[in-house]
Amino acid sequence: MLPMSVPDPHPLSSRPVNDPSGKRKAFIAVGVGLTIVIVILLLGIPVMFPKPQPLGDGPLMTTLGTRVNQTTPGNWTITITGGSYQASSVRLMVVNSTSGQDTINKAVSKLAPARNDPDAVFNDCNANSKLDAGDTIILKSSGGLVATGYTVRFLQNNHIIGTILGLP
Repeated sequence: MLPMSVPDPHPLSSRPVNDPSGKRKAFIAVGVGLTIVIVILLLGIPVMFPKPQPLGDGPLMTTLGTRVNQTTPGNWTITITGGSYQASSVRLMVVNSTSGQDTINKAVSKLAPARNDPDAVFNDCNANSKLDAGDTIILKSSGGLVATGYTVRFLQNNHIIGTILGLP
């Protein structure tokens, strides 16, 4: 006679079972980890690959507002509409758009009316030694270094703080 076996009160616990919940937990952990890595990479792309800067003599910081009008044939008036910089720290640069060569590269403070510069005159309207709203710079073609289509830049150190992309 064969021995009788006692029925197991927990029949599933006595045999090895393929537990899908352990694999599921591993897949969830991997999925969450990958999601975190992807989010971090996507947020880091603008830091690693910033927006390209225009060519110039330094980083672009266009914070000087300008308006330009041709006042008389061969003369242009640049009016400062926003921003404020010490006139002694700002350089006026005029660039020949065809050749790319600088035709004028002078400190704004050296362009005072009393100096009678042949190329440009800086009018500090509120006499505060700053290049700020309301001030004007008159560009004159009589010196032979300014012409229609030329680019005008204002620089502080090597940073471009204002640009006019072509004299009208």
